[in-house]
Amino acid sequence: MQSPFGYWFYCVKPAPIEEPQQPEAEPVAASQELDAITSELRELKARAILYPTEANVAAYMRTSSMPRSRMTWLCRPLRPSLDPL
Repeated sequence: MQSPFGYWFYCVKPAPIEEPQQPEAEPVAASQELDAITSELRELKARAILYPTEANVAAYMRTSSMPRSRMTWLCRPLRPSLDPL
């Protein structure tokens, strides 16, 4: 039998569960972020040259291709006539 009060037949809505708020991280300057990426790339490149194991070379190749793929993605709206169909 259906209660005349509907879904909340106890007449008291349960209190919403409050999620703990995480403190917001301070924004990092773009130049600092770029410096961090550059230093990581330099370290991986040096490691790949000095210790050319398969893992070191693969890590450098994987990381060094990331900025190029980002630049390609950013340039597409600017120069659509250059993109292949």
